[in-house]
Amino acid sequence: MGLSPLTLGLLAMLLATAALGWWIRRGLISGGRIAPAAATGLATALALGLTVTGLLLLSIFSADSSTAVVALYGVPVAAGLAALAGGLLGWALHHLLGRWSRAGRRALALAALLAVVGGAAWMERSRELERRSADPAAGTEELRQAMDRGIAQRDRWALLGLAENPATPPSLLQELARRDEPWLHEPPASGWRLWLHGDLRSIHQVVASRPETPAAALELLARSPEASVREAVAANSSAPPSALEQLNGDPSPQVLRAVARNPATPEGLLGALAHHDDRWVRFSVGRNPQAPLEVLAELARDPDLEVRDAVRHNPRASDLSTFDSDEARP
Repeated sequence: MGLSPLTLGLLAMLLATAALGWWIRRGLISGGRIAPAAATGLATALALGLTVTGLLLLSIFSADSSTAVVALYGVPVAAGLAALAGGLLGWALHHLLGRWSRAGRRALALAALLAVVGGAAWMERSRELERRSADPAAGTEELRQAMDRGIAQRDRWALLGLAENPATPPSLLQELARRDEPWLHEPPASGWRLWLHGDLRSIHQVVASRPETPAAALELLARSPEASVREAVAANSSAPPSALEQLNGDPSPQVLRAVARNPATPEGLLGALAHHDDRWVRFSVGRNPQAPLEVLAELARDPDLEVRDAVRHNPRASDLSTFDSDEARP
């Protein structure tokens, strides 16, 4: 597997900063301005700080997310912490390696270089899995293998790409929905990588929002412990009536509002939601273009102005006058 230009650029930058650190250390020591141990610590701090800065900047500006630029605020903090750790490490290594022979120090430097190359290869392998999972030209078997690897490695971003991929067949979406690992239905934790991806949704939330997700999978996700997943089911226009009926009485107002907005919601359920205590649930029913005329007529007399206004903006509002006339006719 070849290395991408991003990874090759990172390796080149790491070598360049290491060379710069060595040059600074040599200049400080030869000038007699600072002790060798302090010079080593300072040079290591500078090299590691610059490397972390470069890594973050490369990641931020190569990301597709519109929120990636927000991560720039964390670059100075991350670089400062890396420099502090690097300075302490360099100072400690100077005292430790001072007892080693020249050949031993060269062997350690070679081992460190190999570790860096190995880490770059591992990072590239992880990115390759994300690319494969999101590839719209990938076949079913290739996507299945990517899903199995993503689950085994707990690679949230690879599975998010797979769940969003238009080439992912309904059978794989159903398999993802059936899995009950908590990290699949919980939203991602905060962190700089979250800003790079710009996706706050959980994997189950994405699966629940896909119109291609099978009805059985949506019925299963409607029982998710995460309200955001249930809300995605409630907003899915392909959700079966049985899944939407499951959500009647959900403790989350946002879920009920999504059910009330969904044009696929059964008329009987819309009638029940029209009497809900939450005015925004009734508001959502009033805006639903599939709401029965008798329900809209009732909401048109709702004591809440917002609810009545929602009915006035309903596409079926023009039919209400005819409906009211028919109701009033003896």
